[in-house]
Amino acid sequence: MKKKQALAILIASSMALSIVGCSGAETSASEGSSEMEMTEEEKREIAKSEMVAAVEASSVASSVNEAATSSDAATTATSDNKTAASAVASTDKSAEATPVKQADHEVLYNGKALSVFNDSSKTLADLGAYDKKITASPIEFFYTYEASGIEYSTYLCDGKELPLGIDVSKKGATTSRNIGVGDTKDKLVAAYGNPSEKSDPSKKAENTYYYKYNFDKFSIWFYISTEKNTVVFYEIDNTTNVEAENKAEKDSEKAKASEAAATAASAETAASAASTTAPVASAEQTAPKTDISGSCGKAFAEVAKKSHDANSNAKYALLYLTKDQTPELVVDNPGKSVSLYTFENGKLITMISDWRYGVSSQGYGTTSYCYLPYENRFLENTNNCLAYIDHYAGEETIICDCSYNFLPFWPKVAEVVPSGDADAPRREANMGESFRRSTSGKNNYMALSHSGLTEEDANRILADTHWEKLEGSMDYDTILSKIEALGL
Repeated sequence: MKKKQALAILIASSMALSIVGCSGAETSASEGSSEMEMTEEEKREIAKSEMVAAVEASSVASSVNEAATSSDAATTATSDNKTAASAVASTDKSAEATPVKQADHEVLYNGKALSVFNDSSKTLADLGAYDKKITASPIEFFYTYEASGIEYSTYLCDGKELPLGIDVSKKGATTSRNIGVGDTKDKLVAAYGNPSEKSDPSKKAENTYYYKYNFDKFSIWFYISTEKNTVVFYEIDNTTNVEAENKAEKDSEKAKASEAAATAASAETAASAASTTAPVASAEQTAPKTDISGSCGKAFAEVAKKSHDANSNAKYALLYLTKDQTPELVVDNPGKSVSLYTFENGKLITMISDWRYGVSSQGYGTTSYCYLPYENRFLENTNNCLAYIDHYAGEETIICDCSYNFLPFWPKVAEVVPSGDADAPRREANMGESFRRSTSGKNNYMALSHSGLTEEDANRILADTHWEKLEGSMDYDTILSKIEALGL
């Protein structure tokens, strides 16, 4: 998993996966429950019947043997009673068998044990409907469950999603040792002991530090607030799959780097051949730009800090507009404005600067902005139109290629509901065409031809693509922890 790329420790993978602390308890419970297959009520009824039969037998015995028979009957009844009591006790003991212990790799959620060793399909079924599915990279996905503060990540391998990790960022869901969000570092150490790895709390750039505990085939990361020394969130990882995913991403990065180097070498050769009069200037123009490791994370952290200082209620997110390995940073002032930042060639670039949204009380204004992961496309949703933003060009610039007004449909964005005419019948497409061709002034929307797309292509992109809302979901401490975890 990319977020552990700088931190993951290789753990031997030759041993088969074992679910710690679970099989023994399950075997004990199974053996206890199969000791006697009759129910407790059936056993009691049999005991009662035998006792009644003994009494009836004694009443018809001869007077000579009455005392002995009565004694025998009493003895038999007592023996049967003890047998029944023993059977009941055995059944009660079976019924009260020690419940299956929550293993260290599990999180209890709605009475179900979520494990990074379970099949992803089972875990997703146990979690239920997710709020969002975030495509972090072509092979990594995040399923978020905001109400419970749970995030489940998977790794795509040979067409199957394998479990990577389970993140918990809200109080309520605890580990097997009763540690959760809000617990102190001292309580954590008392439960788990000294960590296998930890970061330096004195480095406050990220406002958090971590304690990592390594187990067989899995690990638990606790991210702790530097200021309060309490757990901000924790994560349980399947280390085998994390290492496999990291290797796959590194191999992909190496392939891209080799391709880029070949392209740069070709360009440099061409530039050298073309330059005959100014070799020094040519060298300056073709000198490669070196990206400083970690500068992206520092730049994003500085942006987040400035935003937090200005508005402590701001929310943040990391998303991927293109297929490169560097995410973009979203800074969201909920219901008011949103900004978007990227990092290229060692420099922070503002893609969207404080764009307003949510101004819809008077029947106009932008209600939201959306984006298409890995396609570098944006969408502006307003009360009377959809502005299709194709791509950004240069610094602090977004090119709005075309707008679609009065569409007979809306994009497949679950969070976006057209305001104003939301419940009205869809308007005819020719109304939109008429509106686009109107000459009402300079503020009229750009003609479709400016986008370079046919109307059929544009409509297909809008109607057949699932857009994601451009918004923040993490608080300040959490986004800093995520930036650190990703190793940016």
